[in-house]
Amino acid sequence: MPDEQANYLMLPPRPELAGLIACFWALCAPASAAGVIERLPASGRVELMLHYAGESAQYPADLPGGSPVFQTHRQVNSRVIGVRSQGYCVEHSGPTDFVAVRFKPGGLAAFTNFALEEITDQSSGLIFVFGREGAELEEQIYEAADPIRQLEILEAALLARFNPPQHHQRILHARDLIMQAEGDLAVRWLADEVGLSQRQFNRLFKQIIGIGPKRFSRITRFYRALLY
Repeated sequence: MPDEQANYLMLPPRPELAGLIACFWALCAPASAAGVIERLPASGRVELMLHYAGESAQYPADLPGGSPVFQTHRQVNSRVIGVRSQGYCVEHSGPTDFVAVRFKPGGLAAFTNFALEEITDQSSGLIFVFGREGAELEEQIYEAADPIRQLEILEAALLARFNPPQHHQRILHARDLIMQAEGDLAVRWLADEVGLSQRQFNRLFKQIIGIGPKRFSRITRFYRALLY
């Protein structure tokens, strides 16, 4: 990079995707910016990251009295990073070039046929969302060069795969209720509120959000506490 500056761009999704996607973002940074450790809390969100340069490591944050629930993951290619059920750290080495989308809890479920619980505390290749077309999309975005155009291509690719599962809106409504109440709602009440049996509600919540409603509520309470 000629000016040796880190360039970060964040764009909101179009209105019809606002309930599913938090933002699109792109980061391009020189090797001189590497080595900084970013500490991130568990938040129930999923990231789809197209990775074009350098290497990044994700590992559990050092939580007193706790043991890690996932192992160090080194990202050297494009990945879907599943829900993290505990805080984690991200450290980059070498130059960085990311084009990414950050989904709201349960948002990714509208674009994939897989259950989100399959990648909780793990990661998967782009096949998880785009199937065999993932490699072609990765190349198309890379060739676009301009970060705004890259993010537009990624958004269009997601829109083309929009196919929410059954009861998706019910689970997202429960998600919103939990977040509005800062995690202080009973699972039985939530199931009744969205018109599902408690057993069905728990199963669908894990499939669509990636973790169960009780764990999501705990993460919500912890995440909110960090903000105040």
